[in-house]
Amino acid sequence: MVVVATLILLAPTFAFANTCEQVTQGWLDRCHQRSGLSMRVVGCPPGRVLLHVELAPATSLDLEISRSARAPFRRVNGYGLSPVGEFADWSKEPEARRAALDQVAVCLERDPALALDAAEGPTGEGAAGHRMSVPWLLLGALVVLLASFLRRHRASRAFAMRSWGLAGWARTAWQGVGLPGLVAMLAGTSAVLAIRALAVPARFFHQNGQGPFWIEIALRDAGTCRYGPGYAELFGWVARWGNPPDVAIFAAMATGSALIPWFGWRITRSAGAPVCAAWVVAGLLAVHPLAIRLAQSESYLGVQLILLFAAAAVLASMKREATVRSLSFILPTAGAGLLLAQAVRIHPTSWVPAATIPLVLICRRGSLRSRLLELTAAGLGIGAIVLAASGSAVSNVLSGSLGQQWQPSSLLAFPALSALGLSAVLASLGLVLGSRNRMLAIESLTVGWVLVYIAAATDLLGNNFGWIADAYRIQFAPPMLVACVGLTCSVAARWPHRKAIAASAAIGVLGVTLVGIRYEAQTVIPTDTRELRWAMQWRTRLPAGANVDYLARAEKHTIGLPVYDTSLIQATGRTAEGLVILPKTAGSLVFYYRSSLCSTPEGAPSCRQFERSLDLEPLETRVLPSQSSLPWLPPYDGPIEVGLFRVRGAARKSVRCEDER
Repeated sequence: MVVVATLILLAPTFAFANTCEQVTQGWLDRCHQRSGLSMRVVGCPPGRVLLHVELAPATSLDLEISRSARAPFRRVNGYGLSPVGEFADWSKEPEARRAALDQVAVCLERDPALALDAAEGPTGEGAAGHRMSVPWLLLGALVVLLASFLRRHRASRAFAMRSWGLAGWARTAWQGVGLPGLVAMLAGTSAVLAIRALAVPARFFHQNGQGPFWIEIALRDAGTCRYGPGYAELFGWVARWGNPPDVAIFAAMATGSALIPWFGWRITRSAGAPVCAAWVVAGLLAVHPLAIRLAQSESYLGVQLILLFAAAAVLASMKREATVRSLSFILPTAGAGLLLAQAVRIHPTSWVPAATIPLVLICRRGSLRSRLLELTAAGLGIGAIVLAASGSAVSNVLSGSLGQQWQPSSLLAFPALSALGLSAVLASLGLVLGSRNRMLAIESLTVGWVLVYIAAATDLLGNNFGWIADAYRIQFAPPMLVACVGLTCSVAARWPHRKAIAASAAIGVLGVTLVGIRYEAQTVIPTDTRELRWAMQWRTRLPAGANVDYLARAEKHTIGLPVYDTSLIQATGRTAEGLVILPKTAGSLVFYYRSSLCSTPEGAPSCRQFERSLDLEPLETRVLPSQSSLPWLPPYDGPIEVGLFRVRGAARKSVRCEDER
C-alpha cells in the first residue's frame, strides 16, 4: 500500500514538459551575458516566473518576476520584481544578494521581452504548480487509518454491545472505547469548536500584515510557494470553494484544531495515564490560549500542529501486543508516515518536530527492548515514507535561499540554561528520586530533556515575539506530553489507591502553571492583526466592482488587505514611492484606505501628500492600539488611525492644504 501510494504521489512530478524553461531560456541567456549571473527557472506559475540565482559558495537568491504582484519589492517596466524569503532588513543582506537583484532589475529594464504568459503549462497553469494539486498524502493517510480502524472494530463493537443502558454507555464513553467513545469524541470536538468560535474571533496570525498572502498561496497552484507545496495542497480546494476564501480556511483550521484535544487524550492514555488524567489533558489543550489562537487563524504553524498531533495519536493507538511485522503495526506506522510527509511539505518549521514524533512509543508499557525495537522500526518506516513522498519538496527548499535561512545553524551548541530552566532540572531530579517506578521516571525524564534540548537548539523562531516563538515550540508537545505523563504517573504510583487523582492533579497543576507563565506573551494582539480583522468587516459593505488603493509597503513594513482575485472588489497595494494620484480619481467605485503604514516614518510623507491631492469622503475610521508584530521593526508612534474613504475627485486648488504635522 505504501509503495502504491508513493508511486501515485510522485507520478505528477513528471506530468509536464519543460515549457517554462524553453520559453524563458532566451531571456536568461541574454541576462547572463549582460550581468554574468548564473540563473535557472524554478517554476512558472500563471503570470509569474520563479528564478534561482547562484551566487558565492553557500549563498543564493530566489526571485519572483510577475505582472500582477501586490506591492512588489521593486517595479521595473511593468514587472514586479521581489526577493523570495523573509528579510528583516534588505539593506543588511549580503552585498552579493543586493547586487544580484539590482542586476536582474537592469535586465528587465533593458530587455522587457520576458513572456510570462507563454511560460505557463499546457493547461494555462504553471508547470511547477502541477506537482500536486490534491492532498494525496492526507487522503492516503485517511485510507490507511480507515483500514486500521476496521481491523480493530470487531473488538470495540463487542465491548460496546456488552454495555447496553445509559450508565453503560456513559461509562464506555468516559473510557473512550467503541461506539460510545466515538460519539464522545464527536460531541467533545463539536463543543470545543463552538466554544472557541464564540469566545475568540477568527483573525490572521502571520506577522507584518502578511496573513492574506498565505490565503493567496492557497488560491494558487501548489508549486508557487517557496516554503513548500503543502499549504496549497491542503487548503487550495477550501479557498477556491469558499467565499470569501480566508473565512473558509479559518473554518477548516478551526475544525481540524478542535480534534487536537481528542488526539491528546489518545496520546495520554497510551502512556499509561488514568482516564481522568487523559480528560484533564484534553481540557488543557481545549483552552490553551495559543492553541486557540492558532486554531482561529490561517497560520501554517496551526495546520502543522494538527498533523503532528494526529500522527502521534495514530502511533500511540497502536496495539501493545503488535509485532513489527504485523498489520497492526504496519498500518498505523504508514498512516503516521503519510501525515508527517504532508506536514513537512508545508514549511521548514515542521521538519525537526516531525522527526521527534516516533518518541511517543518510548514510554508505552512493555520491556525497554521491545519499545526500542518499536521506536526504531517506526522511525525507519516513517522516515522512508517521508523521504519517498516529500523528499523532493524538502530538497527544493534546502537548495534555495530559504533553506539557508531556515535550517538550524548547529545542533552541537548547548543552549544557555536560564534560572527557570535550572529550577526545572532540579525539580525533575527530585521527582525521579520521589517516584516509585524510577526506571519509568528516568526514561520519561530522558525523553523530556532530549526534546527540550532539540527544541532549544533548533529554535528557528526564538528571536521573535513570544506568541510566534511558542507557536514553534508547541509543535514538540505530542512527545513531550508522553514524557510528562510518564514522569507524573511514576510519582503518583506511590499512592496506589489514589493514583488516578494524584496523576490528574499533578498534570493539571503542571499544565496550568505552564499556561500562566506564558499567558501574557501568547495573547498579545499586534496592530496589523487588529487592522486586518476590521478590514474583513468593512470589505463586505463595499459595492461590487469597487477598487481600493492603499499603502501596502513602506520599506520594511508591509500589509496586504484581505481582498483576493476571487473577490467582487479589487485592492491595489502600492509602495511608498508608487502612491501617486490615480488616473481615475472620482466615482462611486473608487476608494482609498489609509493603512497603518501611513503612521510609520517611512510611509507617512507619501500618505499625507496623496491624501492632500484628493477630495476624500470619510466612510469609516478606527483607532487601533500601537503594537508592532516584529521585534526588529520599531513600534508605531501612539495610537494608529486607519480609515476608509471614497475618492470624490481631485482636491480643489483653492482649498489650502493642511500643514504637515
